[in-house]
Amino acid sequence: MNPVVRNWKQATLLIVLAFYTAFAAGPLFWTATMSLRTTTEIAHSPYALPEILHFHKFAEAWVDSSYNVYFSNSVKVVLSAVVIVTLIGGMAA
Repeated sequence: MNPVVRNWKQATLLIVLAFYTAFAAGPLFWTATMSLRTTTEIAHSPYALPEILHFHKFAEAWVDSSYNVYFSNSVKVVLSAVVIVTLIGGMAA
């Protein structure tokens, strides 16, 4: 294949992938910026970046919903699954 044609194909693919990445990452960025703003900031200027990062919402959600119980249950399940899979995999090898 001609190097010029290959470079154009790679450039086109790179541009398409860059647009797709921006399109796919947009909602994630939007959610992250909204979670770090107060309700007043969101109502005043919904498209602006947060002026000050507010992490207190995460602390409130962690305490109010007893998230530490759910988190510790998830850690127990994951650790036990890793141990079981490692033991079975070790015996199978």
